[in-house]
Amino acid sequence: NDEFKYRLVNKGQNDNKLFSLKNGAVYTDKSFDFEQKKSYQIQVQSNDRNNESVTTKIKIDITDVNEAPYFLGVKDQKFSFSEQSGKLLGILDVTDPDEDQNNARFKIVGGADQRSFKITQLGELSFVREPDYEKPLDKNGDNIYIVNYLVIDSKNKNLSTMGSAQITIKDSEEKPIASLDKRKYIAWTVDHMPYHILMEDAIIDYNDLNSEEYTKSVKQKKLNAENKLWLPELRAEDELIIVQKKANKEEIHEIWYGNGLSYNIIKRDQVDWVLSQDIQQALIERDQYLNSASETVFYESEDERLLASFSSKFAVWDKQNFMISNDRLFLKSNVLQYGANFSTGNSIIGLPGSLYGAISIGVVTKNSEIGVRLPAKMNLLSMNTLDKPNYIGGDYMGLYSKASIENMFSTRAAFHAQLGFSFYPRSDAEVINDISDFKKYGIVDSLNKFVNILDMYALMATTFELPIAIPYVAKVNASPGISYIKIAHRSVKITDDKKSYYERNFFEYDEKTKTYKKYEDGKSSTRNFGVYARFDFLGEIGQKPDFIERSSFFNFVRISKVPFFEYSFQWISSLNTLSIITINVNDNVSFSVTNYSTASSLKADWLPKKNTWFGFRYTSEF
Repeated sequence: NDEFKYRLVNKGQNDNKLFSLKNGAVYTDKSFDFEQKKSYQIQVQSNDRNNESVTTKIKIDITDVNEAPYFLGVKDQKFSFSEQSGKLLGILDVTDPDEDQNNARFKIVGGADQRSFKITQLGELSFVREPDYEKPLDKNGDNIYIVNYLVIDSKNKNLSTMGSAQITIKDSEEKPIASLDKRKYIAWTVDHMPYHILMEDAIIDYNDLNSEEYTKSVKQKKLNAENKLWLPELRAEDELIIVQKKANKEEIHEIWYGNGLSYNIIKRDQVDWVLSQDIQQALIERDQYLNSASETVFYESEDERLLASFSSKFAVWDKQNFMISNDRLFLKSNVLQYGANFSTGNSIIGLPGSLYGAISIGVVTKNSEIGVRLPAKMNLLSMNTLDKPNYIGGDYMGLYSKASIENMFSTRAAFHAQLGFSFYPRSDAEVINDISDFKKYGIVDSLNKFVNILDMYALMATTFELPIAIPYVAKVNASPGISYIKIAHRSVKITDDKKSYYERNFFEYDEKTKTYKKYEDGKSSTRNFGVYARFDFLGEIGQKPDFIERSSFFNFVRISKVPFFEYSFQWISSLNTLSIITINVNDNVSFSVTNYSTASSLKADWLPKKNTWFGFRYTSEF
């Protein structure tokens, strides 16, 4: 029945000041934080009735509790944002008080204009579309955007803190893009490399002339004339454009040079300082060197200029000097104005992959390509092997040529043509009139002795832009034309020393009945003369569709000079249909899927009924 009294005593360092004792219990009025200090120590003395005492140390451990992350600074923000400043508004600054929890998640949860925003798991708050003061997309149309967002605990989704932002878009002076009136001027690119080099040297000499040693009086005079004293370097890969007034073809009005989007301009009153009269005269005489008409100086927006610089599907001369894909390798020289092209198929004429029956190697210039068709077949990234012997064979050499003329007759239309043929042995005199003739001529294995040869093909088409508006599509090109393909059908007798070729009627092997069907008696070849139609859809340059932009899965897609998607649909009457979807993951890398189907009206089985190819493409400037 003894009684004890307790009190806190200080002997050395302890945390007595944070605690109190009452009736043998320990109390505190403080709020402890596990992340700041995990345990505390107090020293307690107990006295009995006889005032005998004992002293002990007591350790108090703090139990960790998961806490919600929170914003550093103001969580409800109001600020202004200038148009033409991009999409990114900023990175939300948050912290999680819990140890080892630095991966807070973010989510947009409300606000009148929440659909205009996206947020990444790094806390980057951005507009889905770059804001335009003249075309507001906010709910009220007053250029004030409101969005609410959460920062969520990485371990407990029920722990979160809400923040908000009210962004007022400020008007800013529109970035001007230099352009000229097509009614008053003509322009052409200098494709002759020696003249390009001459211009490069002229700019270097001009800059040397305007060095520190140049007289102050001349500098001041040029400044008054608003002339630059220094010009950016003309690089070997830059496009060089000469501009003339239609009313004065005796002098150069301006010189443009740049990378397809951004151009430096040498004005009329500066041209004489940069170029001698002899060089100017040589550049004016455009019929004396390689050149091509240019529309670049007439475009009134950056998007127009970027779309114009995007290579046509028919182009033989790519903008970049290196391109590799699953079916093509292209290299060009910045000095010689020649390129080399290696390809394994020809989708433009409707024969992708091994269906082309050859591998092509050609020499490329700005508007044309000529080369050889080698006896080999490649079928990369195909869903099917396409190795049936009745498909177009790859045992014969040939030649081919391509031509592509952009801006035909100073319009924005283009003309394209292709021609190719194969060399194969002449047939023996006899003509096989029936399957029973196989035994007569010693042809035993009929399935493996049928050969179908791409005898000849030709294509002519023109490309122009359709004046239609489609959501998420910046440009639609239509390419109508005519197509011709001739397939030679032969039977082969193989002996020890030679192959004998026999012209035969057009047979198709029926898998169900295991017999041959005969078409068009007396004909040993198929001629397909058809209508050609192709439509190419280009997405908006540097812009992903809204629903893709909001998805964090597609954050790896970083595009600025190419569209997010390209879609092509190609139809050749009585032959086949192709559809190709391409996704650009950045300005240099893309992936594609090609679907192929043969027309139901096409007789015999020298083409597959359908197939799918997967593809990739990488471009660069080396």
